[in-house]
Amino acid sequence: MVKNLARRKFICQFIVGLIKSRNVQFCEVAHHLNGSAKLTSNEVRIQDFFREADLDYGFVAVLPCFQAFKERGFDLEKTHLKDFSKLKKLVAMVSLAYSICISMGIYIHRKVQKIKTRNHGYKSNSFCRKGIDTIREVFRSEQLMPGWMINRVKALLRWIIIQATRYQPTTIAG
Repeated sequence: MVKNLARRKFICQFIVGLIKSRNVQFCEVAHHLNGSAKLTSNEVRIQDFFREADLDYGFVAVLPCFQAFKERGFDLEKTHLKDFSKLKKLVAMVSLAYSICISMGIYIHRKVQKIKTRNHGYKSNSFCRKGIDTIREVFRSEQLMPGWMINRVKALLRWIIIQATRYQPTTIAG
């Protein structure tokens, strides 16, 4: 996506911040970027990235996931950005976070616990919603989660970081 290793690491941190906060507002994501840095410093890092970084948009596939982008997921409509190039970058980052969440939701549905189907025939939660909830729960309280789930989510996030830092294009089904 980007050539600079520090930017790749930032992208991974930003995606985890998006998942944790479920919000695209920079001030909300900044709370989850780097706990040892000041909040204003994290916000400046985010602003610098959106102002200066060049993304390879061929690497980021845009999926039919508008519900997850909106209120049911990341609240993309609440963004304050007006600049088109910055909006493109934000949509790319949210797309990656969406891919991670939907992959986790599908895994949980297939291997762990099926998502309940309601009387009308639709699932009570989408795969994306299940993935977001699972990942957020792991970050929220590791003591309450089963060990296998914590290990699975952490392994997924490590794999994503490795893929991003090595710039190996991957295919995420979902």
